[in-house]
Amino acid sequence: MQFRIDKKISFLFILSVTILGIVLGFYFIYHEEKVLLSEFDERAKALINSFAASSEYPILFGDMEMLSKIGRSALSQKDIIFCEIKDKQDKILFQQGTKQHKYIKKFTASVFSERFRGDTQEEMFLDTAPKETIKIGEVCLIFSLASIKEKLNNVKNAAVLIILFAIVLASIAITLFIRLVLGVPINKLLMGTKIIAKGNLDYHVPIKSKDEIGQLAVAFDQMTKELKTFHDKVVKSERLAAASQIASEAAHEIKNPLAVIKAGIYYLRAILTNEPKIVQDSLLQIDNATDRITSYINDLLNFSKPQMLKPMLVKINELLENSLKELPQEIFAGMKIIRDFAPDLPQIEADPQRLKQVFTNIIKNASESMKGNGTLMIKSEEGPCITISDTGAGITGQNLEHIFDPFFTTKGKGTGLGLAIVKRIIEAHNGEIEVVSELGKGTTFIIKMKARLENSQNG
Repeated sequence: MQFRIDKKISFLFILSVTILGIVLGFYFIYHEEKVLLSEFDERAKALINSFAASSEYPILFGDMEMLSKIGRSALSQKDIIFCEIKDKQDKILFQQGTKQHKYIKKFTASVFSERFRGDTQEEMFLDTAPKETIKIGEVCLIFSLASIKEKLNNVKNAAVLIILFAIVLASIAITLFIRLVLGVPINKLLMGTKIIAKGNLDYHVPIKSKDEIGQLAVAFDQMTKELKTFHDKVVKSERLAAASQIASEAAHEIKNPLAVIKAGIYYLRAILTNEPKIVQDSLLQIDNATDRITSYINDLLNFSKPQMLKPMLVKINELLENSLKELPQEIFAGMKIIRDFAPDLPQIEADPQRLKQVFTNIIKNASESMKGNGTLMIKSEEGPCITISDTGAGITGQNLEHIFDPFFTTKGKGTGLGLAIVKRIIEAHNGEIEVVSELGKGTTFIIKMKARLENSQNG
């Protein structure tokens, strides 16, 4: 059976508190025992010295009755179980009580008396004669330590109860504290690892503390973020590899018919030189559309490679207008098209065919979103900045995050490469593209270009 780290730490803390409590308990009991015995010794010494002083004259004059009273008085004192009074020849003058007891302590005190060493009565009368102290007897008292032992046992019992109560309270407090400080965050981390293990790399560990656990959670989230970035790169690489595989298989099936169409248009334009301008324009549009298809096939073949541009000076407004003309006009049936082109926009350096591919792709998606009923607004302004807006169904926030991912599509058909290629073309021009959308209100693509390219060959 494995124990979690918070339980192990709780056990170590409780064990430490228990050991500390036991040590303090022993020290407290030892100290109390010393205090009780010291108080007992002081009381016993005071009593025996008092009885020794009281026995001086009865011993000198052999007053047995008085000695008996002194002895019985001694035995009436608390804890005294035996009393013995002897003279200087160790003759027992009084003895009473018992020495048979489990816990006893014996105290003895000598009985002293003073005598004059002078011969003149005058010195004795004036109390100036020399004196000497002599031992005339001895008092022995035996005390019972039963009351001391009883008090000590009560102290021990009280100390044990207090220590046990303190250990229980401390254990509960430590367990709750560690569970709150470590257990809950660790549970959150464990839950986070399980959720992330199931593939949810967007999960955030909800720990806001600033201690080591909080730092661990921050590091864990950072690791998850980096793992998600790595995962996205791997997925993108796999998609790019899949795109290249699809492109290589489709190229052989599409390029040959395109070559035939391209050759046919070439001969038609050569033969129909005297036809009206509308015929020539239509043939030119078909030829340009064929070039875009060829470019699209090449994009598929070179999707994972840098975009190769053929830059020249182009007019944004003219390019937007041509993009509208080259799309099948029936897709605009029932739609209102608003052109808001800033006049006199300077020419920019760009690949016109690639930019036209960008504009036609976005405009075509907008018309499909509105399903032939709505307003398409195309705006150009200084910057240059191009805005293409529709009043279609809009895009959900979740789909909006992946709109430029290869193979991501919400349509029933399509490869999901259109907007991915659009983004790569804009980035190849050192530009930026962003999309803003609201469900039920429509979508807006914002393209910010640069007037000149830093590199006229590669994006």
